[in-house]
Amino acid sequence: MSIDTTVEGEEGSITAAATWLRSSLRRELDGAADDVTEARRTATSGFHGEAGDAYASYGREVLGHLDDHAARVGRAAGVFDDYAARLGRFRSAMEGFRAQARGGGLVVSGAVIQAPVPA
Repeated sequence: MSIDTTVEGEEGSITAAATWLRSSLRRELDGAADDVTEARRTATSGFHGEAGDAYASYGREVLGHLDDHAARVGRAAGVFDDYAARLGRFRSAMEGFRAQARGGGLVVSGAVIQAPVPA
């Protein structure tokens, strides 16, 4: 019975996705929070009373959601980084198994370790 040691996936693609989450999406969320903060500051200077209080409360809520989402994006990027590292370790382990099989006299074709030939 042969053993296929193929490892699907590319660490670089996963790391690129993590980088995009961190450098593009999270940066845009931070920019949106800055825009909301500025709009809130501008609007509340003209709003007074209940309308001003309501708008200020709504602005805080929007900022809270943006901050929460930015934190989730950051955590997701970390999960991607961790997965890419695990995938790399797994790929290295499979390469080691193939080398060990070759060293033990087994035939290795690509990523497949062939069954021993009966004696």
